[in-house]
Amino acid sequence: EVCSQIYLTLYDYPCLRQSSGLRQYIEECVRVSWALNVQNPRYIISYDSRTFNPNIHTRFHTSDSTSDDILEFLWPTLLEGNSTCCVFKGVVLT
Repeated sequence: EVCSQIYLTLYDYPCLRQSSGLRQYIEECVRVSWALNVQNPRYIISYDSRTFNPNIHTRFHTSDSTSDDILEFLWPTLLEGNSTCCVFKGVVLT
């Protein structure tokens, strides 16, 4: 179970075991992750690109518009399957 793994990882915070809000959040994350995976074609969450691509990325307002080097992802890109079809552009800092 995902909750058990998180509690073991965060053993310094035993009070988390009693947090109903955390448990609900974990369950919702698992539900969304599963739905993304069983979608046909499945959705891919992409957050490891290093070069800005305007077809799948949008720049954060404080980005350097002259640079194509991605420094950080603020929000991941959502792609449809292994295609280049972008469902939601990732927000990046360049």
